[in-house]
Amino acid sequence: MINYITPDDIRRCSGHRVAIDVETTGLSWVRNYIIGVGVWCPDVDVYGYIITKTKEPSYETYKALKSLSRDTVVIMHNAKFDCHMMGISPDSWDLIIDTTDLVHIIDSRLPKNAEWVEERFLRTHTKKDYIIRHPYTKIWDWPDDDVAEYCINDCRIEYKFAEVLIPAVCDLDLWDLFLKDMEYLKLLWEVERKGILLDTKFTFDAVELQRKTLKHLEQILMDSVGYEFNWRSTQQLSKAIYADMGIPKPKNPFADKDGVDRSRFADAGKYKSTCTSSFLLTEKVHHPLGELIFAMRESDRLIKVLEGWFLVTDMNKVVHTNFNLTGTRTGRLSSSKPNIQNVPSEARGRFTQSIYTGDTHRTAEYNLRNAFIARPGTVMISTDFKQMEMRMFGILSQDPFMLKSLAAGRDIHGDIAEKVWGTRDEVHREWSKTISFGLIYGMTIGSLMYKLNMPRAEAARVCDQYWKEFPRIKPWLDDVVQECMATGAVHYWSGRLWKEEKQIDMYKGANAQIQGGCADLLSVAALRVRAWIREQNNPNIHILNLVHDEVIVESPIEICLYIARNVAKIMQVPDLFDIPFATDTKIGFTYGSLNKVPKELVADESIIRYDPPPIAPLEMGKDPEFIEIVLDEPEEESQIEEQVY
Repeated sequence: MINYITPDDIRRCSGHRVAIDVETTGLSWVRNYIIGVGVWCPDVDVYGYIITKTKEPSYETYKALKSLSRDTVVIMHNAKFDCHMMGISPDSWDLIIDTTDLVHIIDSRLPKNAEWVEERFLRTHTKKDYIIRHPYTKIWDWPDDDVAEYCINDCRIEYKFAEVLIPAVCDLDLWDLFLKDMEYLKLLWEVERKGILLDTKFTFDAVELQRKTLKHLEQILMDSVGYEFNWRSTQQLSKAIYADMGIPKPKNPFADKDGVDRSRFADAGKYKSTCTSSFLLTEKVHHPLGELIFAMRESDRLIKVLEGWFLVTDMNKVVHTNFNLTGTRTGRLSSSKPNIQNVPSEARGRFTQSIYTGDTHRTAEYNLRNAFIARPGTVMISTDFKQMEMRMFGILSQDPFMLKSLAAGRDIHGDIAEKVWGTRDEVHREWSKTISFGLIYGMTIGSLMYKLNMPRAEAARVCDQYWKEFPRIKPWLDDVVQECMATGAVHYWSGRLWKEEKQIDMYKGANAQIQGGCADLLSVAALRVRAWIREQNNPNIHILNLVHDEVIVESPIEICLYIARNVAKIMQVPDLFDIPFATDTKIGFTYGSLNKVPKELVADESIIRYDPPPIAPLEMGKDPEFIEIVLDEPEEESQIEEQVY
């Protein structure tokens, strides 16, 4: 018999350990709704389900859930989503246990879905059995009794997950890391809940402009080839631009003598049989239609991105992303539906430039960051770590030259170029960046010649020069592999584990330590910023977004420099490492028009408030005059990080 309970039963769970699960009409907390709530609380013998399809029971149920005291230990699987659906902040409780994060900390390679976790750690498959009963149907279409039984079982196995996984995490001495993650989860919930205001007019205009641009470029392509075809088909495109134009395809430098490509590096994947990747067309073949095809693909992709934003915008024109705390093997934070950590910026890297669409800079409809705007009366303050991964690289490898350059706040890529090749011009600085970041990813000479577009002998010479000048780096990379071979894992500075059993892939441990270590550093910095913001007791100050090396805060205009100074200072986290993590600060009214703040202005501790002159009504996407006057220092070219990898 199905055990249906009342809100009063939920109140009895207050102060105890309780597993809570919700059943919903979908996976979007912005657009879907709850159909029921289940609980499992052995301490007070409460096990059951409440149907919340109508107003009165749903109101009373949420009221009961909100009444659970702070010392209640709440257990959930994918807690952030469930809390969104219930409209309850995970910060309502001192300790919330998300069992997906427990799995991730034990081994980030493992799947996180409850069905798999049950089979792996409990050696049962009850969840799978319930699903088998209703093939090809959604849970919200099931009979209420079946939904109730399914939800109660979810609560039961989630409670069991905690019983099994918590000791395993403690055995690894990672309980403190888990507690930090749970505080970070609370912060991420707040950022998602607040969301970012979308300039819907700019977004709509951008879609229309992109469509016109794409149609124009498509016509140029068809006219150049001499007939119409489906350019999105790589086979049709390959035939049109190679065979029909009399242009030979490039040969795969990664292929063995038998013509088979057995390389394990991602670069080799560019040389598919069709040879239509934008990189090949523009960098290797120098195809006359290469840049045109790249521009078409970019417009086509950006149209999909822009249209996707409309689908996740609420009635207040606010976009809510979903941060994935357990979405990557390294522990790096990611976001989805939509991904607001990878919105194309104004500056373009070497592999993304196009004469058809702004050359080295994205302008007009191509600078999609202008679609995200600050709320009325506020500005965006972006504080990002300068050369964050290189700083972590230097700290972990303990290379004296890197540490000295970074401690002095210098341009590390320029310094490396000058030390190795005697010049810090743009070409050699790019060599430095390509090799430094490539080493982290296990780049070979073949990959290097591919990236730098040079013969193998020259690529080998350039790499040898690098190794010679930095004799500490290769031993550190070897030490990482040896640690992984000996223990099956690599440890981060934070204690987090990155596990690997395949010897051929153990070289990736260096990248994991750097990228994952930076992710843990960002989480600590963001939590400290959040704590300081709370001390200000101003509801108009909050963290707006988190990117891989950047914290974006929304702040009232009149105190923006005061907020910027304190956030910049907090994020340097000088107590964690021997050298502080230097930061840069930008301020603007849109994500796409952030202006760099002069360092002396950020460092001026005499600034408590900044009162700008009266501001005329703004046009969307334009900053007021005081921003242009105060923040008129141009950004140095050396500080623009290209998206090479």
